Amino acid sequence: GGVPGFSYVWAAGDTTFQNTRSNLSPGAYTVTVIDQNGCIGVSSAINVIEPDPFTISLDAGQTQNTRCANEINGRITVQSMGGNAGMVTYQWSGSGSITNTAGNLAPGNYSVTATDSRGCTASLAHTISAPPAMFVTIDPIAEPPCFGESTLVQIANVTGGNGPAYTFSVDNGSPLPITTSIPAFASSTVTISVFDVLGCRWDTLVNIDQPDLIFLDLGEDLELELGDSVNLGPINDLSGYNITTFVWTPTTGLDCANCSQVTAQPGSTTTYTLYIENDNGCSAEDEITIDVRTLRRVYIPNAISPNFDGFNDQFTVFTGKGVRSVDLIQIYDRWGNQIYELADIIPSFDGSVLGWDGTYRGQLMDAGVYVYTVQVTFVDGKQLLYKGDINIIR
Repeated sequence: GGVPGFSYVWAAGDTTFQNTRSNLSPGAYTVTVIDQNGCIGVSSAINVIEPDPFTISLDAGQTQNTRCANEINGRITVQSMGGNAGMVTYQWSGSGSITNTAGNLAPGNYSVTATDSRGCTASLAHTISAPPAMFVTIDPIAEPPCFGESTLVQIANVTGGNGPAYTFSVDNGSPLPITTSIPAFASSTVTISVFDVLGCRWDTLVNIDQPDLIFLDLGEDLELELGDSVNLGPINDLSGYNITTFVWTPTTGLDCANCSQVTAQPGSTTTYTLYIENDNGCSAEDEITIDVRTLRRVYIPNAISPNFDGFNDQFTVFTGKGVRSVDLIQIYDRWGNQIYELADIIPSFDGSVLGWDGTYRGQLMDAGVYVYTVQVTFVDGKQLLYKGDINIIR
């Protein structure tokens, strides 16, 4: 109602006489309206209110520092409160995130500004930290005593990271406490890894040397005739290995069981093995086979002419290599009477054994056919009995 041409008088000292006021603080306001005729109307209280303060705070449960030194896995999450209803936007320094979370952060200082739907802002700063780098001291690694053997890796001290309990591994094996020792084999590169209580890893590569391989070569296999002998021993140079032990097996037919060079006279085909060991206990072995041909070299003539002309006067047994002894020579006449015996004879240097001279009790025997038996023992222990006729020719 009223007559147009209104004027307005606001409480709290306003002198604009306008029907609109702006930039008001929260509170209760009244206005008096006067029309063209001077009629007056007074409003009831007009309450101007404000939203709750707009703030952001750190979400501690979703915020984490980098887990390990030199990693980029930190995260900051904030949560907003108050302000005006509607969408809240976020602008981060040091991160391209536009949400309330910034991830994959390196250690450093970060800040975020949040803006509500009506432009109210709130800011927050936070520092992402990282554990200190691990510092590891490894005990000097000894060279293995022998080629192909292992040595021990031991950790002297570890500091930093997320703290104990520390563990370590060699070449990606199962981690063990640093108070233990882990075997390692020589290699151009061995990986040693140390882990802190959260599994953060420290790696290094080390070289582990080893002695040269001891090489032993007895040469090619051999073939011998029964009774022959041969020298055996390494055919390669062992002077650089400091060999202190020589062991031959089996010892049958050898003149020495613990010599570097031996003479072998096996009675049958035999494989000999030589084991050697140096002053560090490093060892090697090789074997050689001697194939023995069992030729029985015994020759017994079938006639003698005991006329004292120095030629074929006696019954003689001729032996060759491989004969150890002629155990018994017996001569019988044609009626089976024994007329001669000679026992336990070692062949002479030319292998011959002089036997019956064609006499019996000092008397020359008549020309004719007689029977002999000869028992021979060979170096391989075998005994053979030879039988045959012997003719006396006069």
